[in-house]
Amino acid sequence: MKVKYKKYERVETIVETDLEYPIYLYFQDECGNDTLIEVNEESYTEISLHYFSTKMEKHYTEYNLDENYLENNLTSKSHYMEAFKDFIES
Repeated sequence: MKVKYKKYERVETIVETDLEYPIYLYFQDECGNDTLIEVNEESYTEISLHYFSTKMEKHYTEYNLDENYLENNLTSKSHYMEAFKDFIES
């Protein structure tokens, strides 16, 4: 008997949305640590607020957006700026 396997091919499509840059994303891990991201066309800024530390990183690459992120992780600019203020004050 010959071996058979399933071959999966990933098809990538680009979908245009009504959203305009910048967009703001919010994530929270299982420990309650917050991560907020400001996504621009060619870069993104990530603010991580953890229990014992804060971190801000500027990435000069595109952020890989996912349909799930746009449906479940969008937040407001005011929420992002609140985290930015917390970062500056810490």
